[in-house]
Amino acid sequence: MKDEREIQEEIDRIFEEAGLSQDDRNLWSGRLAEAGEYVRRAFIESFGEEYDLLRFFTGDLRNRIEAGRDRQKFERILTEEKSYFTGVLRHHSED
Repeated sequence: MKDEREIQEEIDRIFEEAGLSQDDRNLWSGRLAEAGEYVRRAFIESFGEEYDLLRFFTGDLRNRIEAGRDRQKFERILTEEKSYFTGVLRHHSED
């Protein structure tokens, strides 16, 4: 089992490999710090080698924050998410 230091080192490695900006790293770090060890481990498992997915979710998270309670903006985000995941599923079904 990894200790907190090792978990953070792995998260930092993922940020680096994904090429996230410092602002994006701060965005995730703030949320992960509040979320607890289980969520940090899930983050590593989900994004450990899935850098495109992490970049997508980073942009998606920023868009959701910017949308706030604006229903039209939120609906556009949902449309983008649907399109992204439809493409991912098509790609994986072709493999």
